[in-house]
Amino acid sequence: MTDYFRAIKRPFTDLVKLLIGLMVEIVPIVNLAALGYRLECSKGGSLPEWKDLKVLFVKGLKAVVIILVYILPSLVIFIPLSAVLVFLFGFNALAALVAGDLSFLSGSFLIFLILEIFLAFILFIPPGYVSPLALIAFERTRRFEEAFNFRLIIKKAFTRKYFSAWLIVHLYAMPLMLIALALSFFIPFIYTLPAFMVGVTEYTIYGEVYDGIEVV
Repeated sequence: MTDYFRAIKRPFTDLVKLLIGLMVEIVPIVNLAALGYRLECSKGGSLPEWKDLKVLFVKGLKAVVIILVYILPSLVIFIPLSAVLVFLFGFNALAALVAGDLSFLSGSFLIFLILEIFLAFILFIPPGYVSPLALIAFERTRRFEEAFNFRLIIKKAFTRKYFSAWLIVHLYAMPLMLIALALSFFIPFIYTLPAFMVGVTEYTIYGEVYDGIEVV
């Protein structure tokens, strides 16, 4: 059984490593090393050492490429459909604004917003659901192509164990990230604090689940 409480406490088991992680996370581009470190956390055990930032950076860069490949089909569909929504509702809202009709403007904007959220949900949830497994497949084998072993990934993804873990991770992470995002308007860089800690926790959970699901 997945130990969720241990995973939540894990970032705080070594305050020195946590502090290093927060400092790395706060620096643009360099924070790819923090992503590589999170993948290292999928192995379980004690927190990994911050031994070689170059190795972690390269691993994080490869992880970003893997994620982009997974979301690319969704982007190809999302961008033109979003342009259509702007054409259908955006110009009407602009015309209403020029005419001073703010009620129609708010209605057009609300419809546009609802449709955009629905479209994003439909298109980006599936790659967001399977990509953590792809990243761990890459981490386990150190082979880039293993991230696209769709037979393995799909079989592990469509299990009750992984779905439960994915759901619990998001129920834990989303409130923290939203609060941090709101606070970031007043406190610069506060967003990085939960981003790193949640990342360590989620890949601790995903790694344990990945190893616990046998594929035949």
